[in-house]
Amino acid sequence: MQLTVLQGTEQKTVTCVPGDTVLQTLVKHGISLPAACGGNGLCGKCRFRRIHGTLKEPPGKDGWYLACRTHPLSDCVIEIPASGGAFAVLTETGAQTGDLSQAADRDFGIAVDIGTTTIAMALTGRQTGKIYRTYTAVNSQRQFGADVIARIDAANKGNLAKLQKSVREDIERGITQLTDNAPPVSGVAIAANTTMIHLLMGYDCSTLGVYPFTPFTTDSIHTDLWFEPQIPVWVLPSVSTFVGADILSGLYASDFEANGKNCLFIDLGTNGEMVLGNKDRAVCTSVAAGPAFEGGNITCGTGSIDGAICDVHMAMADGHLQIDCETIGHAPPCGICGTGVVAAVAELSRLRLLDETGLLDDTLQDGVLLCRTPDGEPITLYQKDIREIQLAKSAVRAGIETLIRAYGITLSQIDCVLLAGGFGHTLSVDSAVQIRMFPAALAHKIRPVGNSALEGAIKALARPDAQTVMEKIKSVCSEITLSNDPAFQDLFMEYIYF
Repeated sequence: MQLTVLQGTEQKTVTCVPGDTVLQTLVKHGISLPAACGGNGLCGKCRFRRIHGTLKEPPGKDGWYLACRTHPLSDCVIEIPASGGAFAVLTETGAQTGDLSQAADRDFGIAVDIGTTTIAMALTGRQTGKIYRTYTAVNSQRQFGADVIARIDAANKGNLAKLQKSVREDIERGITQLTDNAPPVSGVAIAANTTMIHLLMGYDCSTLGVYPFTPFTTDSIHTDLWFEPQIPVWVLPSVSTFVGADILSGLYASDFEANGKNCLFIDLGTNGEMVLGNKDRAVCTSVAAGPAFEGGNITCGTGSIDGAICDVHMAMADGHLQIDCETIGHAPPCGICGTGVVAAVAELSRLRLLDETGLLDDTLQDGVLLCRTPDGEPITLYQKDIREIQLAKSAVRAGIETLIRAYGITLSQIDCVLLAGGFGHTLSVDSAVQIRMFPAALAHKIRPVGNSALEGAIKALARPDAQTVMEKIKSVCSEITLSNDPAFQDLFMEYIYF
């Protein structure tokens, strides 16, 4: 059967095999449609409208179908939503930028940060460590699910080759753009979480998602680029299955190996990885925060795209709730991203429109209407969404407190807190403290460090002793597994409250 897909001003006709869902067909032909739950019919993000043709599944609300649950029974024409804008992918690092036409460097490399949601890349000088060009993209694997568990599940169900091909093509496109009319590069350094590395390399993922969560490898990987020209590639080492090369790269970027002070390093996303310690000893862990910080499992949630509500301010006037929303790029609102949800929940808590258990005030039982899209569609925060952020923030806080106990110090003995990644870069620390995600005693010590994973990869390309130093950092890190830790469970229940 023929499936014609309309998206904005674009049109593409592809072949649909009988028995395949619309989502499976789109994935096979490289057409991206969000599927945060991995195609399990739970998130409601893979929506489309039928223009013409016969479908097996009846439509849902307002005539929308779910691509993961719908099978074409004839030639069909469907419409999928426009992307809503490009993701705001963070490329800000501590590295200096430079003009390629005036570069003092004579040797160049490409640094890559493969995130679960997005990919950031930089053309960099290997003598100076300067950034000359950057490239960002959405990780095309997102159509297989929003988090690493969904990706592992997809890989184990026969999609490993597709997942590998998807991310490698993403990187190929980036390298092609970065090297256009530029000097040749002599090396590529890649930082990523352990699951993304497995999918990039095509490693067996069958032991990643089940106890005792054994990775194929956490060592450095030295290989060649998989397309011409075959440039040497170094995939940076990981600490463990849950504390990946992106975290080790971030620690390296932060000169962790030379720091005698107690530093707490936190990278928040679908997983919350954290490391506490110094050059002599460190403890690390990862908490399953879920996709709420990236807009996943939120009713009107979206990623960090233009138009996503990223900050919210509320006030009571004459008994009425007044709401002011700020969007990414100051574009017309299209949904709410993770920082926006945190800000909205913090404001509701501050105004006591949310009780300590997370229950909305009786006057808001139908949800909190934040604003409307240009088409008049409501962007509403519901009780269910508050529960999602409640679980995420409690996991993060319990993880922090568990690390502090395991390391054997007090809050006052933590000298600095480094907050890495895109979510942490734009997160309001005051909002995070208000909902008890971070201890108030640490608020003045928190410093956003941008894309430290990318910065570490840039630094690794510029310094010949990078692998030795990273291995040294790795050797002082001991991992705490939280899944069977009674202290973590007790702390999680304590910090579930607002």
